[in-house]
Amino acid sequence: MEIDVRDDILIVVAPLKGTPAEAAGIKAGDQIAAIDGESTDGLSTDKAVSKIRGPVGTSVSFAIIRDGKLLDIKVVRDTIQVPETDDGLDNESDVYHIALYQFTSNSADLFNQAFKRFKQSGSRKLIIDLRSNPGGYLNAAVDIASHFLPRGALVVTEDFGGKEKNVVHASLGYNDAPPGTKIVVLIDGGSASASEIIAGALQDHHVATIIGAKSFGKGSVQTLIDLDGGSLKVTVARWITPQGHWIMGNGITPDITVAYQKADAEGKNDSQMSRAIQFLTTGE
Repeated sequence: MEIDVRDDILIVVAPLKGTPAEAAGIKAGDQIAAIDGESTDGLSTDKAVSKIRGPVGTSVSFAIIRDGKLLDIKVVRDTIQVPETDDGLDNESDVYHIALYQFTSNSADLFNQAFKRFKQSGSRKLIIDLRSNPGGYLNAAVDIASHFLPRGALVVTEDFGGKEKNVVHASLGYNDAPPGTKIVVLIDGGSASASEIIAGALQDHHVATIIGAKSFGKGSVQTLIDLDGGSLKVTVARWITPQGHWIMGNGITPDITVAYQKADAEGKNDSQMSRAIQFLTTGE
């Protein structure tokens, strides 16, 4: 799972699809109060990760705070193989769905292959599902956004606060979505970093409708400074969407908000997906 420290609190960014954490019921936004009975107060992300990792088959226990309630969750460690993409056509609605679960060095190529299948399907209704995707490679996000934006269109800006010249990341100009394609991007509290860059860029350029829940708000560029006996992670820049929206701490607000329902948590329904399909098929 992907974790981060926010306001001195250790938080789950996303449990990652197909991992033991997801299977155990850990969710995006969960606060980790303790790991194996030891408080996480003052614990850095790196040290927390080292406590969580361990031999396959062993377990690690978490004291989780969710919606004001304290939960004890045990996760059995296993070899982790997170899928990168999943795609397919829903024949009933004629909506094509591409899910991205992380952004790696392969993600742009994998998305391109899925996007080709979308175009070959004949559908003109596309859902890009970035829920519980904690992010990753910035270049992959820019490449994927380039399928929907003309060359030179702003994707994201790295703002160094005046200490250095801002770095602008622009579309590569593939802009190869079939004419008339309607696009929805699904996000939730586990959508972070590169996921927010894509959602923010497509929202600001009015080429996609964002549906779901507010994203995590992880929009900083960090570097490691070596210290005696350790290292210090320092924020050197922050990401800004094309219309000047700060991602860090703010996240991306959906155009249409759909909160998780009890049936969603029980795996009986996907209200956000249903709303996206409704929007693409009816326009409402």
